[in-house]
Amino acid sequence: MVAATGVESVDPTEWLITLGGPALGLLSLIFIGIANITTQAVALYSFTVSTKVLKPDWSYRNVAIFWSAWCLILVFWGGIWNYYSTFLSVVGAICGPGVALLLVDFYIIRKQRFSMASLYSRKKSSAYNYTGGFNIAVCIAFAAGIICYFLVYDPINAVPRSNVFLFTTATGLAMAVSAGTYWLLSQFEPIRRYIRKDLDETLVAVPEGVSTRDSQQECMND
Repeated sequence: MVAATGVESVDPTEWLITLGGPALGLLSLIFIGIANITTQAVALYSFTVSTKVLKPDWSYRNVAIFWSAWCLILVFWGGIWNYYSTFLSVVGAICGPGVALLLVDFYIIRKQRFSMASLYSRKKSSAYNYTGGFNIAVCIAFAAGIICYFLVYDPINAVPRSNVFLFTTATGLAMAVSAGTYWLLSQFEPIRRYIRKDLDETLVAVPEGVSTRDSQQECMND
């Protein structure tokens, strides 16, 4: 788009005006505005649910209000736009390793089987509660991936720190390191037993014709 319009910007409305005039720019602004509202609604819900997982005793309403207020502060501050590219880089540093860990954990280590009872249990004795709610092996692998990300890329100045970046990108390297570290840790028997506490329980997949909500309600009733 830079070559076609001569406009270098992360705001698509700026180069859409050049491409199609004010009408296209206005339509794109409306579309992007609606898209951002729905995206933020989903993100706010995700923040609230994630916080409730860590602190189930907290009020859902109060948690939602807190995150809403935090987002409003960022919107009216406006300064976050100055660090938008840095923000995207940080998202890559966090989400890349996170996705890699999810895939390795579910498909390779657990082989798509888990304990429905522990999955929805609110008890601290749940097989998935781990250490204060954190899987230490995952935390180590996650940190290793993020460290490698910043070793090969400087998100503040947006410049590579190593030629490795040219072959793997920072996010690609972070994903590979996190996935490999987690898998390697799981090969040690004590750590594997720590990760797979659910092996002492009945491992199932959600039966056909039974919704996840039904399974959740049954476990909560138990």
